Amino acid sequence: MQFQTKSTYLVVRHSISFGPYSASQLRQFASAKQLLLDDLVCRIGTPLRTRVRKIASLSHLLNGSEGATSANPAADTVKVKPVSALLTAVRSYRQWHACRRALADRSNNGKTTKEIEPLLATEIASRDEFTQSICKLFPV
Repeated sequence: MQFQTKSTYLVVRHSISFGPYSASQLRQFASAKQLLLDDLVCRIGTPLRTRVRKIASLSHLLNGSEGATSANPAADTVKVKPVSALLTAVRSYRQWHACRRALADRSNNGKTTKEIEPLLATEIASRDEFTQSICKLFPV
């Protein structure tokens, strides 16, 4: 059987290519839960690869039923973090970094421990704030 390059696709999983498959075969694989949301699909003859999760007709078939399974269950439950959480992490990092620079400058200028203590406390607090904001973005 000869495939037309216009409607044949490759599936790439863990850097291994499978196929060629027709669009209807891909839909059958998705219905049978044989595709993963993180698999890549590309049309033969083009270098562009797209994740299955971004192809509505395939991801709908994978997410459509309650019993959807995949090799990576965490990939099915990925939630996008709000931009505000990322901005909070960036702001807290900048504050921490500024405190570290100021502390280093004062240490190099021969300041006494008593003069550095308040800045050190601020640096520790800003580091903790940054750590907490990162933990909120990427919970363990």
